[in-house]
Amino acid sequence: MIITISGSLSQNSTNKQLLMAASRLLPLEKCLPVDIAKLPHFNPDFVGPNLRPKGVCQFDEAVTQAEGIIISTPEYASEIPGALKNALDWLVSTTALTKKPVLIFTSSGSKSGKVQAALKVVLEMVEAQVITGPDFHRSEVVGKKSGQVRGLDSFSKTVLFEIKKALQPLGEAVTHARVQAIGTNA
Repeated sequence: MIITISGSLSQNSTNKQLLMAASRLLPLEKCLPVDIAKLPHFNPDFVGPNLRPKGVCQFDEAVTQAEGIIISTPEYASEIPGALKNALDWLVSTTALTKKPVLIFTSSGSKSGKVQAALKVVLEMVEAQVITGPDFHRSEVVGKKSGQVRGLDSFSKTVLFEIKKALQPLGEAVTHARVQAIGTNA
């Protein structure tokens, strides 16, 4: 199972649309979106056993059970959006992301690459297997005149190709982990 996490809380965000496109381009994998909107603010006083809020425990369990993760996020003020950083902060003291393949792609008003670099630092600190995907300019994934987010059928072939290309190393990492697990259990 692959989980998807949007760094944007907006229901109509380009990042959520990109995650839906990625889910449809991975037909053999079950992709489940994980909503981070209701996670409480990170508080180190609640990190220990039996102290974590229920929603945090559920989020941690979803990440732990996932074979891979796709994160699509905007860039806010050249940084990781607060809600996504908060979600990752809850995982820093766990092993939920250790050796887990995590594909990152972004869609924002700039193509600076800063948010991908910042995410990479956080994810590598918790020993995730980071796969850097495309950094889309928002204009590549929204309608030219209306500004409305496109559905999968109207994404350009270039955008779909870039998503599909980024999914390949994620699929390979998940397959490799499955083969390793079989070898361990044999």
